[in-house]
Amino acid sequence: MSITAPASTTGLRVATSGAGTPWAGDITLGGSANQDVGVVFKPTADVDLSRRAWIVSNAAYTSQKAYLTLAGDQYAQSLTLGTGSSVASPIRANCSGVATASATLFPLGLGGSALTCTDTTENLGTVITSAGTIGRLYAVAKAAGKTAASGVLVVRKNAGATALTCTIGLGTTCTDTAHSFTVVAGDVLTVSMATDAGETLANVSVALEKW
Repeated sequence: MSITAPASTTGLRVATSGAGTPWAGDITLGGSANQDVGVVFKPTADVDLSRRAWIVSNAAYTSQKAYLTLAGDQYAQSLTLGTGSSVASPIRANCSGVATASATLFPLGLGGSALTCTDTTENLGTVITSAGTIGRLYAVAKAAGKTAASGVLVVRKNAGATALTCTIGLGTTCTDTAHSFTVVAGDVLTVSMATDAGETLANVSVALEKW
């Protein structure tokens, strides 16, 4: 990995070479109250930028913004972040097979401990390691539900329901991008999934984001 500094004292260009080249590091930039912070990451070979976690902040000066640019042949995006913000990180869970009928289930990764869509015990949640916001709930099923009340998904924080929810119903997808809630380090997230009688809902994948 190489790092070069442009004319501005608040910007750096970071480059790696070789497909799949591992890299990691923290960069601290000095500036003034009238300068934004800019970081550019541009791989010289094919690197899947969507699987990286990014944090760029300019915490010293709340009136300024932090900028992050990702540039690559297959993945490219330019993001403007609020002070101290980070690019959203996905949190995922899933369960396989036909869901148990007339039950409240928990998928593996966000409450459940079984791979199948049968776990009714809220066991293994995802522990949050830093403060942030949770939102952007998405769910996809391979087989549609039996009724409009099939697959009611509710994101839970510390075993309590939040407003972040969606229902798969007679379709195979659902989303909630309207609601969000805050978390702090140590909070535990789970997702409950309520099913209906004679359930046909199957193979459910759930994702939400933290930023």
